[in-house]
Amino acid sequence: MAETSKAKARREAEGFYEEYIIGKSVIDVGVGRLDTHDGADPICSHAEMHDKDICDATTMEAYADESFDTVYASHILEHLTDPITAIQNWIRICKPGGHIIISIPDRDLYERKKELPSKWNADHKYFYLMDESYPPHTFSFKSVVMTALCKNNMVKFQKIDLVTNKDKPEEHANGEFSLEAIIKKL
Repeated sequence: MAETSKAKARREAEGFYEEYIIGKSVIDVGVGRLDTHDGADPICSHAEMHDKDICDATTMEAYADESFDTVYASHILEHLTDPITAIQNWIRICKPGGHIIISIPDRDLYERKKELPSKWNADHKYFYLMDESYPPHTFSFKSVVMTALCKNNMVKFQKIDLVTNKDKPEEHANGEFSLEAIIKKL
């Protein structure tokens, strides 16, 4: 199951869709492959779905400034070599008063190892923990997000730990294993 789908029940219970998705112009940056639908897992049916064939997720050069109410980036940041520039561009394409929602795998819940390469996804460029950094493999999600912010935006961070097979590091983590930031663009 793709990561956005795993979070659906939790997000419905939290009122996530009413607050950030319904009636909003949305772009889903980490939706998956559009040409083959391999792994495609959109946040909603009306989202503009970004694919790397449209443009680079770091630069987002195909999109005008302040184009979307919600920029949703699920499990894409860990694939990018310049996460700070990516977040800055996601903020750039978000309208004032809109939200940038970033979800990434927590290293210790998903990977259960400290050094690259990832045992589950060879394309991961970095691992993330909420607060700690252990370069060159692991960085603080909070530090990366806060460094990317150009203005005094409002940010809410949360760790979602709904993994039930933590005692089996040889297995791919099940459930949700994410770090999430919700940035309100002022």
